[in-house]
Amino acid sequence: MDPGFLELQPGAVVLINRAGDGEITSVRNLWEPDSGKVLFRHGDRRVVLSAGEELLVSATKDFKNPDDNIGRRRLHRLNISAAVVHSEFSISSLLQSSKLLREIRLSKNKEDQVLESKIKKMAVILSIVTASHGPYSSQYDH
Repeated sequence: MDPGFLELQPGAVVLINRAGDGEITSVRNLWEPDSGKVLFRHGDRRVVLSAGEELLVSATKDFKNPDDNIGRRRLHRLNISAAVVHSEFSISSLLQSSKLLREIRLSKNKEDQVLESKIKKMAVILSIVTASHGPYSSQYDH
């Protein structure tokens, strides 16, 4: 099963995580200076992953609901050979649940503080710009 591949351009802040005994890999775009910095390709299929969007890639053909308390909305499964779901995610809920982002938030390092500020500002911007997309939910069936 070919899950496709990811292209990351300079400047993008992306969090890649494996969960559920490696069953699900999540790719989340947290911040980018301009659009088009994160791209997923599978064959001739191309998906731009904008800030506040994620891909969930399952190691099996059956997609399982990740138990991570991350709010999601506008989920859709890509019609490819792997189980891949594209959605918007709540950066705010990720900031609260991610151990790595918590470490960045508590860091005294100047670069970490700048990064945290960029991510928080993007969360606020997206909450305003995409409010018409409806509420996030941490429970869904797919």
